[in-house]
Amino acid sequence: MPEEAKPNTPAPAAPAPTAPAGTAPAPEAATPAGEKPTRGRKIRLMTLAQIEKALSHARSTMGGESSHYVQHLLARKAELEAKKAGPAASA
Repeated sequence: MPEEAKPNTPAPAAPAPTAPAGTAPAPEAATPAGEKPTRGRKIRLMTLAQIEKALSHARSTMGGESSHYVQHLLARKAELEAKKAGPAASA
């Protein structure tokens, strides 16, 4: 009986190279399996509560309101507060 032809299968993947001793692990390795690493949310998509939380964290971390990030947060907060107040307040 002739031998059956096997389908072409790729070679098994080589194991990932390991980092040398004394180096920090990659960010992907620090997160549990199946969980995406957290990433900052775009300011234009933040709610007012999220902006206030980000402002308090940024002020304490960055030491004031001089950073561009804090300036953008403050501008977006003003936009959202104006929108929340309604058209009568802006006229």
